[in-house]
Amino acid sequence: MKPFEVFPFIFLGAGLLFILMLVLVNVLFLALEIELPAPLKFALPGMITSLIMLVVINFI
Repeated sequence: MKPFEVFPFIFLGAGLLFILMLVLVNVLFLALEIELPAPLKFALPGMITSLIMLVVINFI
């Protein structure tokens, strides 16, 4: 299999992992009953998920 054939699957897998981690962080906020202000409802879970993924990538 050529590298150009594998790249789309890696890209889709990374995107799916990012979306699943966003859902996990949102569920965690719901479980802890943390009420976020309106501007942070979408931004904060995305930032936390990005930081988690950067830490994981750093140690690979």
